[in-house]
Amino acid sequence: MSKDEFIRQMKFMNIKACVCGYDFTFARRAEGDIRDLAKEFEFYEVKKYIFDGVRVSSTYIRELITCGNIKEANRLLGRTFSIRGLVKYGSQKGRLIGFPTANVDYRNYLLPENGVYFVNVKLNGIIYLGMCNIGHNPTYNFSEGRRMEVNIFNLDEDIYGEEIEVFFVERIRSEHKFDNVDELRLQLIHDKQECLKLASSVNYTK
Repeated sequence: MSKDEFIRQMKFMNIKACVCGYDFTFARRAEGDIRDLAKEFEFYEVKKYIFDGVRVSSTYIRELITCGNIKEANRLLGRTFSIRGLVKYGSQKGRLIGFPTANVDYRNYLLPENGVYFVNVKLNGIIYLGMCNIGHNPTYNFSEGRRMEVNIFNLDEDIYGEEIEVFFVERIRSEHKFDNVDELRLQLIHDKQECLKLASSVNYTK
């Protein structure tokens, strides 16, 4: 739609104020910009923000997350990227190799690149350490769709149907297809050790 029609629709929705980035555009062929909005609404412009020589933007942060660069994304966000969702029933095969996982319904959240991540998990106001796998489980219990599965350390209870929030602290490794389940189990033991090492490091911040 044209920029005028776009603005009419905004007024119809009873919008009173706009908060936009300095380079925001809208409508057909991006013909509208912040000057058009400032004429019609209470308006707040978000100025260009440079941090350590990097122009911080939502687009750039999304790119960092989708390529697995969680540490840099968190640094620019000023907080730890997290996904909140309900724990749903899965195949329950993780417990058979000693690593039970909570299968999280991530809905429309942006997922980090496939791989294993050191995470914090918030459940009923309590923070647990854990590790999260994003991907297809190519070695064991393969899934066509991408899954988000969390192994929560020191938690042995039924949490199906509970809402948890998973805070992504650092990427441990990429997703890999192992020759057999025993190799996978050994790698998961190593992954957990890496997570615990990160948790105990002086550079770790929840």
